[in-house]
Amino acid sequence: MQNKQVILLNNSGLDSDTSPRFKVPGNSDFILNDVISFEDNQGARTNIKGNVLIDDLGSTFTCIGEVEDIERNSIILFMYESTGNHAIISVNVSTNEITEILLEESILNFSLDNLIIHSNVIGDLLYWTDGLNAPRKINIPKAVFYTLGKISGLALDDNNDVFTDDDDERFLI
Repeated sequence: MQNKQVILLNNSGLDSDTSPRFKVPGNSDFILNDVISFEDNQGARTNIKGNVLIDDLGSTFTCIGEVEDIERNSIILFMYESTGNHAIISVNVSTNEITEILLEESILNFSLDNLIIHSNVIGDLLYWTDGLNAPRKINIPKAVFYTLGKISGLALDDNNDVFTDDDDERFLI
């Protein structure tokens, strides 16, 4: 999916001002889908091949934000649904497996006019804000557990006690 080549980044990078005949070797005048990271004091340039269509989500959802979850090798998508049944899902980038973190939750109060451009994953916690609601965070494993219980018709908390829909906010920290 990704080609990774380790390169030294000494005095090289993006240079769109210099004439091609005077360019320093290693400089480029155009870079597309390129991510540079550092491993063992060397630069690693990764070319991302492109997008993959995931059509298992249904036609009623519109993605209004995303964040990379490096620890779980996945992308978390914030999904708007016009009837208020919004969702947060995770897509594994290696297997394209979809995990429902939160499904059919009107409490998320997503809006097409307020895209989620500020989000972060730290450990098991997902943080985000959309400029409409107060900044939020959820515990990802607890939210997945909550959603699995809701889908199966029986929601359990950490003590295996049944809780009702009146306690919907238990996945929120």
